[in-house]
Amino acid sequence: MLNFNGKKLPEFIKVQAVNVQTLPAVNTNLKQIVGSSGRLAGRSDLGEKSITCDVIIVIPSGYTLQKCARELAVWLRGNDFNLSPLIITDDPEVRYMAKVNSSVDLSDLLFAGQGSIEFVVPSGDSESITETTVNGTNSVTVNNTGTKCVYPVITATIGTNVTNGSINIRNNTTGDCVTLNGTFMAGDVFTIDCVKNLVKKGDTVDISMLNLESKFFNLKEGDNVIQCDNNSTKLVVKYRAKYL
Repeated sequence: MLNFNGKKLPEFIKVQAVNVQTLPAVNTNLKQIVGSSGRLAGRSDLGEKSITCDVIIVIPSGYTLQKCARELAVWLRGNDFNLSPLIITDDPEVRYMAKVNSSVDLSDLLFAGQGSIEFVVPSGDSESITETTVNGTNSVTVNNTGTKCVYPVITATIGTNVTNGSINIRNNTTGDCVTLNGTFMAGDVFTIDCVKNLVKKGDTVDISMLNLESKFFNLKEGDNVIQCDNNSTKLVVKYRAKYL
């Protein structure tokens, strides 16, 4: 029923129900209007999402409560209590980057034989397990199939030499553009990582070539046209769809 950080839930834990919060926490940012009744609606911010698992414990033959506690604690640790992928096997195409809520009390859970395990998802969303890759020359249309904007990683293999010039890689759908300045040779490979806001030439990070007016862009829901103004440049766009 549950897979956390690549490991199945211990067999002595039986899941009764998994409750996924429909929406993440929403802060409506209502502001007082001086000298008037009512509130002014500001921009809403989305917060974390919680996933609660109702479970019972069936202690196997030869086990003790202490041994169950040790095995469960290791499973709950995930990636050393850092964000780890949580997959609900009833919905195997998406994962939640989550960590266990620190309020889980293993002793109470084991003593009573039933209880709840709560995970918190700080991003408030789920994401596709598989990464989408789109290839093209000079221009590619990327269909973001998720329900949220996402940031892509773009690899550009330069097609035409440029001496002391610039190359623009633009999302024509949003109008945002990343401009690289310098000298470029055909076959040079650059990575524009819009997730981490960095640029690499080959395997080396090199922010010095980034024009100050550049804006690392996202992919809106639906079609996005990514274009490079350097002739014959091969583009590879990778992203992972996200869902509310």
